[in-house]
Amino acid sequence: ELSSGINAEYGGAGFNVMSELTWGDTLWDQWDRILDHTKGGLEFTDKCHAFTRDRIKLEVDYVKNLRRLKRTYKLKNTEDDGGSYSTIKAFTVILDQIDLIAREHEMMAEKLAERVGDKLKQLHKDCTNTRKNLTQQANQLQQEYKDWQGALERHQQKYEKSAKEADLASQAFTKVNEDMNATKAQVEKSRLHMVHKQDLMERCKGEYIIQVETTNNNQHEYYRTRLPEILNQMQHCEEGRVEQIRHLLTDSCHVHLDILPHVTESLQTMEESCANINPAEDSALLMEERSNNPYPSDHLFLEYGCKVPPTASFGQNNQSIRKKREKKKTKI
Repeated sequence: ELSSGINAEYGGAGFNVMSELTWGDTLWDQWDRILDHTKGGLEFTDKCHAFTRDRIKLEVDYVKNLRRLKRTYKLKNTEDDGGSYSTIKAFTVILDQIDLIAREHEMMAEKLAERVGDKLKQLHKDCTNTRKNLTQQANQLQQEYKDWQGALERHQQKYEKSAKEADLASQAFTKVNEDMNATKAQVEKSRLHMVHKQDLMERCKGEYIIQVETTNNNQHEYYRTRLPEILNQMQHCEEGRVEQIRHLLTDSCHVHLDILPHVTESLQTMEESCANINPAEDSALLMEERSNNPYPSDHLFLEYGCKVPPTASFGQNNQSIRKKREKKKTKI
């Protein structure tokens, strides 16, 4: 009853939580070994919980680092920096997909906490309480067993003492009865003492017989009913704990598997964007913004003191390019 709730949630259809062999039948004389085994199981459960907790923390840190990475390398003023070029477009897609991947890992961390971490913590608490209660019951039962054995030993000692005293009284009566110098009163007194000791021995013997029967009945119930019930409940709790560990560790794998298609889709989007990088198109795009100015004319020999109009400078050509670019943006 104490451990019934442990297997109720994760007993699982088709899974037999209780094995065919029972601890009550096979480990009735190995209580200390059972305690060590179940203690190790609780320590392992706590380790699984700590592992999941640390893994969740790693996922949360990974999400933070991915988002920090995107913010650090996010392109600003992409149009002035050449946002139309295929390399810039691909890199922008990569940054956007990194943000989506971060979101998937964030969801995974949340699901790990809800579906695995919290339940491992509760499992450890429930199994610890169940083990504690069953251990207290077993200790109480063992104390009762010691009390039965002690009572039996006391009755045995009392019977042996009374039998010894009755035997001595009988020997004393025989000796007095055979003594020709003993008076009739002495003989009668010795006889009455012998009878008293024999009656006392018979009472002690009867009590001892009853105690032997009572102790045997209690011992039979102890080894065949009461102790096996506790051991089987401990087994039920332990196998239920192992089943829940199986379920929760499997579920942690499912949580990870759930995000893989979305992460894969983001990676494929990155790959397709990178595959669209085209150096020839980027070069052609740059050439679309040419100035169409003629090459500079040949230099003339100038006589000293002769003045001619200056030719267009390189800076003027750049200014012309910028004007065309701005005009193109305005049309768009």
